This record gives sequence, C-alpha cells and structure tokens, in this order.
Amino acid sequence: MNIELFTLASEETLISLTVFTTAFFFFLYQRISMLKRKIAIYEESDATSEQTWKREMNKINEIFDDLKYEYAKVKDSVYDELTSLEMGNLGLKPKMTDFQKTMAKHSETMQKTLDEIENSLSTISKKSRECDIQELSAPLTMLNNNLTTAMSNLNKVAESCVAQSHMINELSNDFALIKRGHGLE
Repeated sequence: MNIELFTLASEETLISLTVFTTAFFFFLYQRISMLKRKIAIYEESDATSEQTWKREMNKINEIFDDLKYEYAKVKDSVYDELTSLEMGNLGLKPKMTDFQKTMAKHSETMQKTLDEIENSLSTISKKSRECDIQELSAPLTMLNNNLTTAMSNLNKVAESCVAQSHMINELSNDFALIKRGHGLE
C-alpha cells in the first residue's frame, strides 16, 4: 500500500513532501543542537556557581574562624584585666584597713590633744582672772591662731579621708558590677 501511495501521488506532492520532511528534520536537528548548547551552558554555569558557592562558603568559614579567634582573645583579655583588678583590689583592702586604723589613731590622738588644750585653756582662763590680761593676751592670740590653723588642717584631712573612702567604695562597687557583668562572680 505504501508503494501505491507513492505511485499515485504526483511528482510535486512527492517533492513538497520531501522538502517538508527535510525541513522538519533540519528544524528538529537545529532544535536538538540548541537544546544541547543550553544544557552545556547550564552545566557550565552550574559548575561555576558551585565553585563560587564553595569559595563564598570558605570565606564565610574564614570570617567565622576570625570572629571566634577575636572573641576568645577579647574574652581572655577581659578575664586577665578583671583578674589583675581583683588582685589589685585584694592588695588594696589591707592597705585601706591599715589607713583607716591609722586615721582612727590619729583622730583619737588629735581628740586627746584638743581635750588637753581645752583643759589647759580653761586652767589658764581661771588663772588669768587673777593675772594681768594684757600679758596673757599675746600668747593666747598666737595660740588661738595656731589652733584655728590646726583645726582647718584637721578638717581638710578628715574631708580627704572621707572622699578617698567614698572613691574606694565606688571603685569596689564598680569592680563587683564588672565581675557580675562578665559572669565571674
């Protein structure tokens, strides 16, 4: 039957059928070639993007490693600083205790001295009623001036001690806050 179809068909029909068949196969060949090229481009871009992705992941891993190193370095540095501050604070506490004891002793000594001076002045006052006021006024004026100067100096020392005590308490509180903030306490 196939042979009869070719014999019955006209020559133009057969030529046009051949041309269309050739064109179809040519189109099919072109289409397959184009798809193969696209596949090759996609495979190449896939390989390139995979290499790029691997490079980017390596960079990210390097950044993470750098950050971990810096974090560990900063953590060690903070720990070392806190340790040195704590050691300094431990060394400062006995000194402050000694300083407070010394200041308390000096304060007691000054209080005793002032009490003795007051007693002496009251004794002088009692005896001066009997003596000439003019003779006693010059030494008393000098003594009064010296006492005023001594009292102002004593007040300055007391204010300085109080200020230093407040500053030490603030530093101790700040240090304890820093330790709590870094989880060392």
